[in-house]
Amino acid sequence: MPRRALLLIGAVALFHATLFIVYQQPDWDVAWSDQGGYKQLGAAMARSGGEFTRFPDSPVFIPEVIRTPGYPAFVAVIYRLFGVNTLPVAIAQAFVFVGICLIVYALTRRLAGERAATLAAFMTALFPPLPYYGALVLTEVWTTLVLMAAMLACLRAVQQGRRRDFMLAGLLFSAATIVRPAFVLLPFGLAIAMPLFVPAERSRRRIGNWAALALVAAIRDQLPYGRNLPVILLSGLSPDEIQQKMGSLRQPVLPPLFIKPVDPTQLIEVVEMQLAGAIPDAG
Repeated sequence: MPRRALLLIGAVALFHATLFIVYQQPDWDVAWSDQGGYKQLGAAMARSGGEFTRFPDSPVFIPEVIRTPGYPAFVAVIYRLFGVNTLPVAIAQAFVFVGICLIVYALTRRLAGERAATLAAFMTALFPPLPYYGALVLTEVWTTLVLMAAMLACLRAVQQGRRRDFMLAGLLFSAATIVRPAFVLLPFGLAIAMPLFVPAERSRRRIGNWAALALVAAIRDQLPYGRNLPVILLSGLSPDEIQQKMGSLRQPVLPPLFIKPVDPTQLIEVVEMQLAGAIPDAG
């Protein structure tokens, strides 16, 4: 029964994704800054062999300062295999959507049993926002897959108590941060909150396991993109204009931070980038 149910859920998810691929085709060439940026980064990484820049042909390396490389790397792999086209990305993300449904099944089964897991996975397959964004070159579906995998690993770690499972969860949380920096504090919040609020997690061994999770999650600060990228915020300029202005600079080593008067939203972005390790330390 579970195998047949999972096959049915996968088929429903693929059918749902196909409907949105057809529906979203007119938006594939719309000039959205996010979608255009990811397409440009994916194409540049595919052409350059992985350099994280929108301008691989520039004589001076111009690093990407707006986005993190987790999702563009996924897009670059698809572009390298099937050409620079939105359709292969949308099809690949349809199968990512199926993967999300299966992870929901596995996670819910550990918490509430077979019936609840089947229902949760089926409801996920019918949840429109996932295939809606999956039909576009945007981070939402890939982020959800990585984050749900991290949560499943974290749940298994709590249930089985093995340190290697905590470390795997930390690695997956780190990967989620590389895709979407908004989750930068999640593993550290869990590592603090679980021993603080759950009595069963207060033993020396369990606290050590949570510390291992946080330590592995922190490795993102040592990744190449993490500490050496400049951040440029110029009021009134779009991300594409910022990148073009960077390209006009003569010096190969760019200053770490330019800030002209910023609004509150930009200020929050600066704080989030600092927390994510995207702003290099002074000196």
